[in-house]
Amino acid sequence: MFTSFVKEEGVLNKKPFLDCEVQFNLFHRIIEGKELIALKTKDGNAIAMQNPGHAMWIWVNEVLEGLEVNNVVNSLCNIIKDNNISEISGQVEIVKRIAKQYSNLFGVSYKISMRMQSYKCLEVIRPQNVQGELIRAELCHVGIVAEYCKGFAFDSFGKIVTKESKVSGAESLVKSGDLFLWQVNNNVVSMANIAHRSMRHARINSVYTPNEQRKKGYASALMAELSFIVLKEGLTPMLYTDIINPDSNKVYKSIGYKECGKIDEIHFF
Repeated sequence: MFTSFVKEEGVLNKKPFLDCEVQFNLFHRIIEGKELIALKTKDGNAIAMQNPGHAMWIWVNEVLEGLEVNNVVNSLCNIIKDNNISEISGQVEIVKRIAKQYSNLFGVSYKISMRMQSYKCLEVIRPQNVQGELIRAELCHVGIVAEYCKGFAFDSFGKIVTKESKVSGAESLVKSGDLFLWQVNNNVVSMANIAHRSMRHARINSVYTPNEQRKKGYASALMAELSFIVLKEGLTPMLYTDIINPDSNKVYKSIGYKECGKIDEIHFF
């Protein structure tokens, strides 16, 4: 049922996938990986993609019904088994069905490890009366960026890491030219990163403000200005948020971001 495809075939630039492109924007990053599983059905109504060591992302056209969905689910279960995949991400109902069927077939357990909401912004609403300015991160900021990456790892994934372990990654972020900071009186108070650009979108991540600087509008102002920069490039800014974090979801909505579909990540064990 599934056959391999490569980036040059332009599968991710065609309907029906385009109708769900924001929700599955990460496909555009996955397909650039040096090692890649990229599979599609002949009719283009289902796509499964994975880079080694990461979750397999699965999209299924929601117009499919009954036997068609069952066939896709059963085929995906065998792909997961054959490739020893431990995590899948996709539409809530689809990955739920896959997980249940996979569990029945192979006797494994599963749990939802993360629930995400995708967003896009077509028009920025700038917050008013927020102190500070947007700046592009430079090498002199590596120390504070490493500290913020440490905080982000804990807030987002519950990982306890050292600042020193994040210095190399912080330097790479700065050198990319896509890491931006919000600065108030020469003090950095928030950060955000343009993680990836595809043909139509720019995905923003690593949005972080330390506890002592929150509730002051800095993240909203930073994201508004960064989103405006992306729109001027002719791209649509998009991002994923953890659904269990109401504060960040509120921030994005307040500056013009609109919901574009949920993603569940399921872990098998």
